[in-house]
Parts: sequence; C-alpha cells; structure tokens
Amino acid sequence: MLELFFHFLKSFINSIAVIYVLMNLLDEKINLRNIKIYIVLLFFTCFSIISYFYINNLIKLAFMTLIVCLGNYYLFRKNIKITIISSFFEQIIVVFSEIILNAILLIFFLYDAQEIKNNLFCNSFIVISISLLMVLIIKINFTKKIYNIFLSVTDKIDIVSLLLQFILILILINVLIFISYLQISYDILFFINLIFILIYFGIFYYALCKSNENIQFKEKNKILISNLNEYEKMLDYQRINNHENKNQLLVIKSMIEKNNEKTIEYINEIIKEKREDNEIIYTKTKMIPSGGLQGLIYQKMLLMQDNNIETILEINKQVRKINLSNNSTKMNYDICRIIGIILDNAIEETIKFNKKEREIIIFMYVDDYFIIEISNRIKDDVDVNKIFEKGYTTKDKGHGYGLSLLNKIVNENEKIINDIRIVNDIFTQIVKIKM
Repeated sequence: MLELFFHFLKSFINSIAVIYVLMNLLDEKINLRNIKIYIVLLFFTCFSIISYFYINNLIKLAFMTLIVCLGNYYLFRKNIKITIISSFFEQIIVVFSEIILNAILLIFFLYDAQEIKNNLFCNSFIVISISLLMVLIIKINFTKKIYNIFLSVTDKIDIVSLLLQFILILILINVLIFISYLQISYDILFFINLIFILIYFGIFYYALCKSNENIQFKEKNKILISNLNEYEKMLDYQRINNHENKNQLLVIKSMIEKNNEKTIEYINEIIKEKREDNEIIYTKTKMIPSGGLQGLIYQKMLLMQDNNIETILEINKQVRKINLSNNSTKMNYDICRIIGIILDNAIEETIKFNKKEREIIIFMYVDDYFIIEISNRIKDDVDVNKIFEKGYTTKDKGHGYGLSLLNKIVNENEKIINDIRIVNDIFTQIVKIKM
C-alpha cells in the first residue's frame, strides 16, 4: 500500500509539472474550475504509473510522448501540428531535467544509477526533483526563445516529415538513456550519450532549416503566380478601359467634324469622370498596409465598380502604422487568400440585388489585433452552424457560403482568427490578424 502511495504521489506531482510546462509553452491559462484539467491530470498520473510497471524502457519515452500529446490536445485544443511540437518539446525538457539531475548526483555524490532506480524512495525523490527542475527550466526566458525558434523553423514543414524526425530523436534518446542504466562505465557513457544527443540535435536543426528554406522558396513561387493572375485581371480591366476610350474618341471626332458646340463640355465631363473614379480608388487603397493586401483590394474594388457596387472603405489611422512586409511570405499569402475569398463571395452575393441596393463595406482597425471587417447584404438564410462545412451552399450551382477553404487556411495559421456576424440581412466576416 505504501509503495502504491509513493508511485501515485510522484506521478501526480510529475503530471502537474507536465501540464504547467505545456501551459507556459502554449501561453495558455488554466481555469481550475474547468473539469478538463482534473481529467487530464488523472489521465497523466495513471499512465505514468502504467508506464513505470509495464512499458519497456526502450519505448517508454515514445509512449509517454503519445500520452502527453493526447492530453495536450484534449485540454488546449490547438491544431495537431502545434500539439505535437509542444508535447515533444515538453518531453525534451523532461530529458534535460533528468540529465541535469543525474549529472549533479554523479559529480557530487557518485551514486549508482541502477541502485537509485530500484530504490522506491530514491526513485520517488528523483522523479519529484525532475518535476521541480522542469518548472524551473520553463520559467527561464531562454527556454521559451528556443521553443519559438523551434516553431519558426518547423512552420512550413509538413506533419509527416516532422513526425519522422521526432521519432528518430525519441529512439535515439530512449536507447541512450536505457544504456546509461546498465553496468557500463557509467561516468564515461553518460557524457558520451550527452554528446551524441547534442550532435543529433544540431543535425536535426540544420535539416529543419534547410527544409524550411526549400518550402519558403516554393511559397514565394506560389505567391508570384498568384500576383501574375491578379495582374492579368488588371490588364483585362485596362483593355476594357482602352476599348471604352476608343469609343469616346470616335464620338469626339464626330462632334468636331460637325462643329458641335458641346464638344469641350463633353470632353471635360469625360476627364472629370475618369479622374474621380481612378483617384478615389487609388487614394483609399493607398492607406492599406502594403504586402499584397493593398493590390488585392484595389483590384477587387475595380471589379466592384464594374458591377455597380458601391464600396465603403474605412481605415483607422492606426492601421497605417502596420507593416505587413515584416510577416512571413506564407502569412501574407494566407491573409490575401482569406480576404480574396471573402470579397469574391461578397461580390457574388451583392450582384443579386438591384443596382441601388448594392453595397460592400470594408472596415480596418487595430484592437490588439489588425482587424478587417467585410459586410454585405444577403438574400438567402444562412445556417451559421454549417457555413464552414465543405459543400454547404445557399445556391443551386454549388458556390454559396461553403467557406471550407477559408476555414482550412485559418485552422492552419495560429495568428489568424475568423468570425462571422449576422444582423438582420447584413452578413459580416471578421478577420483578426495577430501582429
């Protein structure tokens, strides 16, 4: 009974440390009234005891990493990639805590690792000490910086490649730690193992950086193609304008030949109309932060003008201080894709109305986030609970409000939040971008 109590105590304390480390890595706060925290705490404690008694040392770390991933996802509900990375990093903190403690005991007390491992009280002391070290390590700013660097270099790496790398590291650490408990010149073996782990981490980090560079290059090419498509649309717009200008010149030629007194008046009206149209759109969009978004909205406003849609563009003064070029290429690409999808849907819905009723409102402001609100009227009822489901539509031809692609982009980007608001017949998409 006493043995079971000590096993439960050390596992319970260690589980608290694990949750505390995850909470700090993910910048989350724990609500002690939330029953989930106690479910995960019990979950970690039980499987920690099971791992000690029934799981082979060679797969113990991999097993506990899986358990931490499951509890992490259930408690914090981050996307799968962030869940795996934070869980893996937490287990690395566990390993380094154990290495630090082992080094201290080895240098100052010359302890026998196998004897400590087999002694219940000593083993409990070791586990509790490791838990305390985990808490101390996560409170060091350098630890969070390393984690953020780790996140940045894995940002564009696909989940399969990431998992393969993590599995290789777990196998290496497992084998080395397992061997270190055998009766083989422990002091020498311990430091050799530590050197191997550091070397492998160096290789792993280098491989991640190279993979990240390759993916960034592909993303830039993707952006280039997207921009070329936008330029093609603008060329089409200019081609239509040129055709219209040619017709206007023919009319003026005819008026001159007939000595029409209203020729000058007619020319002045054309100049005034063209100057006002172009300058208004250009001036408004010039206040939008550059980085792809400015050009996108300019092109969409030209499209709205062609479809007799009145565009109200309101931009808060604080927005002008934002510099989207500081973002990653993928981040700006995601922002443009999201806003492009929303505006295309707004235009498609707005042209259903009479010309006098066509209006789209774009409002940009800063409130902790860079926020873009896009509002338009809707004719059909929209089911808010199904709006982001793939295939959902309010139209016969299958276009509709099934914004599953937009939802997919948002779910894959931790810095972007999307929300909707429907008041009477006004549909508003709210995009919040963390800067």
